[in-house]
Amino acid sequence: MKIQAVLLDMDGLMVDTERQSDEGWTWACRQQGIEIPPGLLDRFKGATKESCRKAFDNYYQGRFDYEYTRMLKEQYIARIQSTEGVPPKPGLFVLLNDLREKHIPAVVATSTERKTAEKILHNIGAWDYLTDVAYGDEIKKSKPAPDIFLLAAKKAGAAPSCCIVLEDSINGIKSGAAAGCAVIHIPDTVQIPPAILQLTKAVVPTLAYVPELIEKWNQS
Repeated sequence: MKIQAVLLDMDGLMVDTERQSDEGWTWACRQQGIEIPPGLLDRFKGATKESCRKAFDNYYQGRFDYEYTRMLKEQYIARIQSTEGVPPKPGLFVLLNDLREKHIPAVVATSTERKTAEKILHNIGAWDYLTDVAYGDEIKKSKPAPDIFLLAAKKAGAAPSCCIVLEDSINGIKSGAAAGCAVIHIPDTVQIPPAILQLTKAVVPTLAYVPELIEKWNQS
C-alpha cells in the first residue's frame, strides 16, 4: 500500500477540544437542572452543528432549547480556553514534520465550520504544515457519511484507497471506512465498540506512532 495522503480529523485528534466540549455540554445542561448522557456526547463528536441539533432535540424531545444550551456550552469553553488555550494532542508535530519531510500531503477533514477551524489551526501553529482543509460547511452530509473524507482526498489529489484517515470518534471511523480509506484510530474521549474497531487498520496511542506505520506500509 503506497500512501498518497494523510487525512486528519481535527477535534479530539489534533487538538484536545473534545474534552473541553464534553465539560461544556455537561455544565450547560446542569445549569438547566438536566444531565446529558455519555452516549449523546459521543454522538456529537465528528458531527456538524445541525446533526448535533437533531440528536439533542430527539433525545430531549423539545423540552430544552438546543441553541440556548449550546450558547452556555460555548461560554464555558471560552472561559477554559482563556486560561489553557487549545492544547495540541501528543505527537501532532512529530507527525506533521514527518509528513512534510516525506512530501506526503496532509489534509484536515473536520466537521467544524471554516471560521472556527481556521482559527484553531492557525493558533496551534499547524496551518503551514497542511496541504488543504475540508470543512464541515462544505459538505451536505456529515460523518458518518463519507463525504468529508472524499472531499479531503480530492483536495489532496489522491485516491481514497491510498489515503490514511486518522480518527478518534465512532462517527469518524465509520466515515473514513465508508470512503474506502485505511483508518487508524487514536483514542481520545470515546470508548469505541469492538464492531467499530474492526473497521480500522490499526490502533495507536498517539499520533507520534503514525510515521512508523506509514513507513511500514509503504515498504510492504
